[in-house]
Amino acid sequence: MGYVKISKGSFESNFDVVSAENIAMIKEDSANKGIKVTYVGDPTYYVFVGMSTSTQKDVQAFVEAVSLIGGGAGSVNCVLPSGAAAEVSYLPVAED
Repeated sequence: MGYVKISKGSFESNFDVVSAENIAMIKEDSANKGIKVTYVGDPTYYVFVGMSTSTQKDVQAFVEAVSLIGGGAGSVNCVLPSGAAAEVSYLPVAED
């Protein structure tokens, strides 16, 4: 299984990992506070990579990291242009 390693200050000691398998969508949060990752087969939860401020460049960096792992095993470091992530959370999708 492939993972994207998200720095929260240091790739050696302060990081989180996000699965790069079965991703349905990667997009910037509407409040520009992070990246939302949704998965095929589980429409009830998503992964939120929280940041103080995010841009489309952060989304692109995440997409590039996912494509680098390309179905392989192990992890790929993802450097977010806007800086280190504050948190990685698994959150429920709001009901419409």
